[in-house]
Amino acid sequence: MFQGQSRFDTCKVFPEPARGLKQIVEALQLKVLHHYHHHTTPPPLVRTASPPSPIIVMRPSYSHRSPSQGSPPPLVRLTPMQRHHVDVDRCRLPRLPDPLAPPVRSSASPVRRDLSLPLQHVSPSSVPLMDDLEAPLIERTCVSELAKRVLNTDSLELLVINVTGKRGVGKATVVREVYGSMKTQTIFDERVWVSFPPYLSVSNILQLIHQQLEQHQLEQLDHQQLDSKNTFYSGNDVEKKVQAKLLHKKFLLVLDGDLSNSDWMALQYALQKNDKGSRVVRIIQGSHVRPPWISESDWIRVEKFLPEETTKFFEKWVSNEGKQETIEVGNGKQEGKTEEDTPPMDVRLHSMTGGLPLAVVLLCGLLKTKEYPHEWDKVLDHLKSKQSRLLDNILTMCFDDLPHDLKSCFLYFAVLPMNTVIEFNRLVCMWRAEGFLRPKDGKTMEKLGKIYIKGLVARNLVKVVKRESFSGGPFVAVHHKVHSFLLLEAQEANFVEIHNGDDRPPSANTRRLSLQNYKDKYAALANSPLRKLRSILSTFQEEKGQGTDDMKQNGETRGAIPQNDMTSPHKHIENMLKESKFLRVINLKGIEIGEELPATISTAAQLQYLCVTACSLERIPPEIGKLKHLETLDVRHTNVRRLPSSFWKIKMLRHVFGSHLILPRRVGNLKYLQTLQTVHPDKNDRWDQDTFKTMVNLQTLYLSDYSGHEENVNAVCEVIGNPELLEYLEKLTLKVSKRTNIKGEVFTSRSQRRITAMALHGKLVFAEPKAEFLVPNLTFLSLKRTKVSKDFIYGLGELPLLVDLILEQGSYKGTQLDFVGGPKFRSLKRLTLSSLNKLEKLVIDKEALVELTHLVIMSYNEDFKVDVDTGREFVKRIEIQDKQLYDIIVRESVAKKQSDQLLASSNT
Repeated sequence: MFQGQSRFDTCKVFPEPARGLKQIVEALQLKVLHHYHHHTTPPPLVRTASPPSPIIVMRPSYSHRSPSQGSPPPLVRLTPMQRHHVDVDRCRLPRLPDPLAPPVRSSASPVRRDLSLPLQHVSPSSVPLMDDLEAPLIERTCVSELAKRVLNTDSLELLVINVTGKRGVGKATVVREVYGSMKTQTIFDERVWVSFPPYLSVSNILQLIHQQLEQHQLEQLDHQQLDSKNTFYSGNDVEKKVQAKLLHKKFLLVLDGDLSNSDWMALQYALQKNDKGSRVVRIIQGSHVRPPWISESDWIRVEKFLPEETTKFFEKWVSNEGKQETIEVGNGKQEGKTEEDTPPMDVRLHSMTGGLPLAVVLLCGLLKTKEYPHEWDKVLDHLKSKQSRLLDNILTMCFDDLPHDLKSCFLYFAVLPMNTVIEFNRLVCMWRAEGFLRPKDGKTMEKLGKIYIKGLVARNLVKVVKRESFSGGPFVAVHHKVHSFLLLEAQEANFVEIHNGDDRPPSANTRRLSLQNYKDKYAALANSPLRKLRSILSTFQEEKGQGTDDMKQNGETRGAIPQNDMTSPHKHIENMLKESKFLRVINLKGIEIGEELPATISTAAQLQYLCVTACSLERIPPEIGKLKHLETLDVRHTNVRRLPSSFWKIKMLRHVFGSHLILPRRVGNLKYLQTLQTVHPDKNDRWDQDTFKTMVNLQTLYLSDYSGHEENVNAVCEVIGNPELLEYLEKLTLKVSKRTNIKGEVFTSRSQRRITAMALHGKLVFAEPKAEFLVPNLTFLSLKRTKVSKDFIYGLGELPLLVDLILEQGSYKGTQLDFVGGPKFRSLKRLTLSSLNKLEKLVIDKEALVELTHLVIMSYNEDFKVDVDTGREFVKRIEIQDKQLYDIIVRESVAKKQSDQLLASSNT
């Protein structure tokens, strides 16, 4: 609970008083003394070890007036033990870590506070954008070895390449560098990366592979094609379907997860029928001895860094955040150190991190939160004294250093199975429903959640694993080792109960339940009622058709429930909803609940987050309208296409996610709605301007209309053209049929001033030939079938923040695309041209696109020409990743030089 905004929202630790901060200390001490005067007992202390020397706590970032009356009492000096449990807004100091005082911890350190209580502090004052958090890399021989095997064209047989090494050495990072290269994207017809938790069955892994293969195809279908396409299949047929999709294709498959030998042999057998030069990369956790039947070239071991590599890697991470001035790594001395016995910095770093890249990045993330060199000294000196379990010590310090409100959010990753990725926006919605977020400083809870997760990424505790999802934002995860640490912390704090394979039923007092029993996923629901349950989560893989088809044939579900209880799993879900009346979060993925959501959902009156995905659900009952507090509904990857009218009248709705949901012509007062994805109009009840009139706070809008009726698109464009409506819109996706045009108001309306990302599929028509673009914050633009002219491209060059530009099939109607020198496109970093069949030549002047780092050209004609300076950075990248395109660039460069020489000689 908030007790009012605190002026002490951040505290720093200093070894001695600093000048100019006396007034802050005086104000702080008065607050603490006032607390002890009115409370008979001091705040409870957690640590039992003898307290070290006292440390003064003060706030250096701001200055405040001291009390005007009375002389200040003696200076308040608190030990680290006392600092851990004091909250300023409740007359207690906020907890900060003490790097000099090693905590008394068991194998899992207890979380020292009630993690369900949200506090007020937002960590760094400025959090970097997600695009600025790219991980710097250094050259590693294992990368070139892996690339050589993956890109080898000598053998057309299916090759399996094993990547192994200790946890934390960066195996996935090495594989991802090869997987994401331009050359890999060019030579393989299909690329699939599947991450899965331990003990997942072969059929479930094949389900994951099949879903990845179908994902891009389904995104290209309109809603009518999607309705007619049967995407549900029996689990017994998934192997045949995967084989059929990959039989005549050259594919690259990455398997990131633990597999038993028997499961691996079964999976390998399912994939072996391919002679197109396909490759399978298997990431094996831990160090293993190479079996004799695997050749040395197919067994790639990722080693730890050498001391000089550790220093180089550390320097790259630190310099990214502008901290390189605090350490002079080159001469091996820290700034301000005069002791002759101080070892060189590369030796200190290597001894503290053990050469593990994960330990290095975690240490960098921790040091980036320290503003002064002497704070770095404390951290490094503390780690120097800890020579065992180096990675665990660094993780402990990183966790202790987190502000309290970030701890609950970070600990939430323990609720998910290991090696599970989660969508950025979905995670923030769940944090909000759990009560971890509260509005602060004029920011919405969603905005605050994004700041939190970006802060965790900036600290290198959370990693961004996928960035290509335009509508849903990036996907994030935590490292295996970090997840193991969080799991121990969560168990010590009783943060979550995880049901993952044993027969023991969950406790009747369980408040947060995570279902991870892959052998019997309904077992936890078939026992005693969970009346105190607040949150239930599952992340099982989709088993389409299994539950419904089997019950229709046999009257019961086989292999889904305990043998002593043959009750339908639908009944278990219904009973759980009936008994657990205090539910706030329902996140059920892969749980078969039948074709209709049970009407007993209305008994969960406090429900705020409802996510039912990866199942055969088709209908939502009208009783859902009784959930007056519902904020988020997610029915993606189901057959739900229409929601009851009572749902659209829930006033507290903030986020609606679906797969081509029908948005009715008339809805309720949805003034809090922020996300609407993905919707299309009812063919018998078309949209008008009043449809979106009440959605004044809409931030993400994903619309598709392939009906060909211009009334629907015109209604959307009229709303966008009204400067008083949709003024908070940040993301817009609009897909229309070939018979319909998209009006230019999407670029020229004043309501679009906040928009940052836009994807348009359909012909773009402007009322005025040279209209001024009013989208100054646009950073991402994707066009397809827009048929824009050269003048439109020049107009885009005036946008100051445009970073990504994607031109797909039919987006540009010219035969030559020129980027001339000057101030245009001054922020463009990534340019993608795909399937532009009419394009014959691309020209990039030497002084044009000065910030461009990535140029991707796919599906070009044989006579396609590229005129660009071969010394540019992105050309050097193309030389490594796409040899064919690089040859085109060099050939055009040579021809241009010869032409210039002939012209010069003729003039003389």
